[in-house]
Amino acid sequence: MNNAYKLLETTQCQVSVVADFVGYSHASNFSAAFIKYFGVSPKFIAKKN
Repeated sequence: MNNAYKLLETTQCQVSVVADFVGYSHASNFSAAFIKYFGVSPKFIAKKN
């Protein structure tokens, strides 16, 4: 999850691309796990760029 956070924070990658990169087949499953882990959605982190 920390790698996913860094990718979202430092690149312009879409959430679905990051999800695939870190091993999730479905972006929705990745988003749910990300929210559970960090307490915010991956889109929120991506929009900070």
